Amino acid sequence: MSKSKGGRTIMDPNNVRMREFIYSLITINPKLTILDLGCGQGYDLFRISQLMDNESKLFGMDTNQKSIIKANENYGQDTRMNFIHHNFGQNIPFDENSFDLVFSNNVLECIADKQHLLREVHRVLKPEGQVIFAHFDWDSQLIDGDNKELIRTITQTFNDCGSEIIEDWYFRRSRANATINYSYCFGC
Repeated sequence: MSKSKGGRTIMDPNNVRMREFIYSLITINPKLTILDLGCGQGYDLFRISQLMDNESKLFGMDTNQKSIIKANENYGQDTRMNFIHHNFGQNIPFDENSFDLVFSNNVLECIADKQHLLREVHRVLKPEGQVIFAHFDWDSQLIDGDNKELIRTITQTFNDCGSEIIEDWYFRRSRANATINYSYCFGC
C-alpha cells in the first residue's frame, strides 16, 4: 500500500519489491512504444521510463481524470511520457500495431468486459509485442453493516472506482455519525 507524506508517495517495501520484479519481466530494446493501462498517478510508467532509452515513447491511460492530472504534475516534464484520460474498457484509441509493450498493474479485475479489453490489447500490440498484466494486492476490503443496500453500493463503488474514493466517502460519512463498520486487513 502506498501512502502520501509531504507530497511524496511512500510504498511498502514488499510493494516495491513486487513492482521491481514485474518490471524485470519487460524485454528492453531501443525505441520501445509502451502503453500502461490504468496508469493511475503514473508511478509504474515513471519507473519503466527509467529502464528505457531516450527514444522510447510511453503512454499512460486512466479513467480517473484526477489521476491523470496528478501523473502530468508528477512526470509530465519527461517528453517521452504522455498521459491520457480515457475509458480504455470501451476501446483503446490507438491504431493497430502501435505498441511494443502493453502493461497493466492491478487493473484487469476492475474491467467489466475483459474479453473486449483483451481484443483491444491484441489489436494495438505490434507483432512480437509483449503484454504484462499483473495483480498483487495485500489488502482486502471487509464491509459489514445492517443496511445491505448500502453495503452493496459501497462494494460496487469500491470495485468500480478504487479504495481511495471509498476511504474519502467513508471518512466523510463517519464524521457525520453514519453507522457502518469498515476496515482493511493489511497483509492478510
